Amino acid sequence: MRMLYNVCRLLLLIFYSPTIRITKKFPKYWDRLRLYKYELERGNLFGKKEFFRLHSFKCQSLKTFKMFLRTPGKIEDQIIALGKFENHITQIMPQFIKPDTVFLDVGANIGFHSLNVLAHEPSAEAYCFEPNPEIKNELDRNIRLNDFQNRVFTQSIALSDIEGEFDFYVMPQSEMNRGTSSLIPEAVNSKFLKIKLKNI
Repeated sequence: MRMLYNVCRLLLLIFYSPTIRITKKFPKYWDRLRLYKYELERGNLFGKKEFFRLHSFKCQSLKTFKMFLRTPGKIEDQIIALGKFENHITQIMPQFIKPDTVFLDVGANIGFHSLNVLAHEPSAEAYCFEPNPEIKNELDRNIRLNDFQNRVFTQSIALSDIEGEFDFYVMPQSEMNRGTSSLIPEAVNSKFLKIKLKNI
């Protein structure tokens, strides 16, 4: 099955130019094609080798922010290949961002949405909650990279309706979708690691 998947992706790469005319009319498939092309190119150059890449973005106000991205990674590859992440959210954000906005980012991951808000509105502040300590380190690094430390408060805790210390399940950092995590044992598989986490 994996071999068939790779053959299909190779065909997409070969017929990339003519396919552009069709898929550009359907944004979802156009994005998927661009992501496949990026994954193929990255695989050809680096294989599965991990590397870091500095990437710059323009938000809708045309102001820029930077991210230091570890790839391969599910979110990181999307951001590099498409120049966006969760575009359905990113596009509507400017409608709600006013001067002195306080943005709550619960499950902030590596900080794309918070950085986008802070770059868009210079007077905005963000409160970022990322319970996975490894991912939180990457979030902090991206905040420092943009010199947003005075406008961001980060915590490696989970928000819940129950206070206390709980078992928390996180993906190993070697996994593609390493930001995946859960408080629910039934929702995870044997790949997940168990850590102790404080809820507030």
